[in-house]
This record gives sequence, structure tokens and C-alpha cells, in this order.
Amino acid sequence: MADTRRIDQVYLGIFRSNASHPPLPAGREEMMKRHHDYLQDLQGKGILYAAGSNKDVTGERHGGGIIVVRAKSLEEAREILGREPFTAAGERTPEVLPWARSWFGE
Repeated sequence: MADTRRIDQVYLGIFRSNASHPPLPAGREEMMKRHHDYLQDLQGKGILYAAGSNKDVTGERHGGGIIVVRAKSLEEAREILGREPFTAAGERTPEVLPWARSWFGE
């Protein structure tokens, strides 16, 4: 049987809140707008693979969020994710991991 596995190299950013962070440069609503604008920009450039907050089906939060990006290297992924507005402001810190997503079939 032929191997039909496909692999897509992406980078996973797992964001956690910093307990003691500097004041945000803008109010929370404005920061969320900047965050969504940043993700939209990444989407437009073909960099964003997926993004979302860590919530379960009831809406309860379980930490920060996850952003998955396409990048040429782990270092480039760190740079991209480091520019996310809450991260750049010091409120969040991402753990960045390479992820060789694989799937089978079409």
C-alpha cells in the first residue's frame, strides 16, 4: 500500500499571560482590535494557519490562546509571533514549537 501521508511544516505558538506585566499601551478593547487586525494581516499574507483562544465547549477559558503560522524557520516564527500586539506589549509570552502536521488521504 502506498504511503499517502502529507506533511505541512508549521509553527505553533502557545500563549500564556504574564502575571506581572507592564501596563498595556491602550485599553483592552483597542488591544483586541489590534490583535484581530494583526491576525487578519497574517491571513492576508498567507502566514496564518489557525488561531483561537483556549476555551472548551462551555466557553470556559483554559489559559491564553494558540496561533499557528507558516514560516521558513523556528526563528522566523518566533519573530512573527513576537509582534502579536499583546506579546509586544509584554502581557503574553508564546512558547513556539515546530509542528510537522501530517495527514493521510486527500
